[in-house]
This record gives sequence, C-alpha cells and structure tokens, in this order.
Amino acid sequence: YKHTDAIALAPYISGYLGDAARGADKMSVAQLFSELRLNGIQEAIRWIQDHAKVAKKYDLDMLAYEGGHHLAGHGGSENNEKLNELFDKADKNPQMRTRYARYFSEWKKAGGKTFVYYASLSRQSKWGRWGIAYRLNTPPGESPKLDAVLEFSRDNPRWWD
Repeated sequence: YKHTDAIALAPYISGYLGDAARGADKMSVAQLFSELRLNGIQEAIRWIQDHAKVAKKYDLDMLAYEGGHHLAGHGGSENNEKLNELFDKADKNPQMRTRYARYFSEWKKAGGKTFVYYASLSRQSKWGRWGIAYRLNTPPGESPKLDAVLEFSRDNPRWWD
C-alpha cells in the first residue's frame, strides 16, 4: 500500500440477474425495478462502502475503472428471449434514471473520485445493454442512463482536489 495511490473497483449493479437460476425472465419490469432497488443497488453500494473503508484506512483514492448496470444474461441465459426483452425494457425505462442517481450519489458520498462508465455508446443486444446511449446524438429523454450521467455531472462538478 505504501507504493499505491488508489484502489479501483468495478461496482456493477445486479450482474447476478443474468444467471438463469435467478429466474429474472419471469419478472415484470416493475418486479425487476423492485429487485434493483432492494438488492441490486444495495449490493453495489456495499461494494463501494467496503472499498471506501480500505481506501480510507490506507489513505488511497477510490476510483471506478468501469461501472453501470449489468443487465446481461450469461452462462447460456444470453439466448433467453424473455430475459433479453425484460432487460431491454428496463434499460430504457425512466426508473433507470432514478436508480443511477442513487448509485452515483452513493459513490460520491463514499468518497469516490473518477468513475468511468462502461461504455459510452452501445446498442442493446443479448450480450448486454452497456452504453449510456444507443447511438451518437441520442436526444435527451431517450436514454435514462445518459440523462442520469449528464445530470449528475452537471450538478456535481469535480468534488475532490
């Protein structure tokens, strides 16, 4: 730690939902957002808080080398049409903006500094819904994730030295 300046993490939200055993493909959009609120965001926040304790103990900066939600099937679930349809709808749902606002707020509250969102542009596919926008020049209101990122950036200029 004496030769380290920062601790970096990738506090993804809800990667566990892409596992077939979780049964997310049987959820409604409302149930998925309830799960994100009650567990998905909470898990990411716990990771952030746990890393913040280590960063504080060793006087290190805390960075996110990538992050965002992880609504992607894996282990064969990427081919589950119902799961992909649910994740596509959730990704574009206005509630996603609210979930991201909380996520970023908790990042800042924990003392996090630079947060690299993964990725800027990306279409929705069975491999994930990674981009904050789906194409260049995505208009406001079309991507709740983009709206949340822009709003947080505007309202929270660089808060660290």
